[in-house]
Amino acid sequence: MTQDTPARLPGHGLWNEGWPVIATPGQGRGWREGLRRGDIGRALCECGEMSEPLLSAAERKRWHRDVHKPTVQAGASAPEIVTVRED
Repeated sequence: MTQDTPARLPGHGLWNEGWPVIATPGQGRGWREGLRRGDIGRALCECGEMSEPLLSAAERKRWHRDVHKPTVQAGASAPEIVTVRED
């Protein structure tokens, strides 16, 4: 975490400590039974902001800490992050 980013911003907590969330077209967002913490999925903040699909809980935590919260502090919406999966 950067020195200027507080550990907790009101209304901006990472959902379920980085558990993957999926976005289903027409059905909103949510979790799918069978997903595990290390599966590919989006990070979900309490404010409703979602990341692009990320490869692990660690990446989702990093997005929340290093991208979303500093962006909120700066007063803008978070940019999308694209992660390419290597097979």
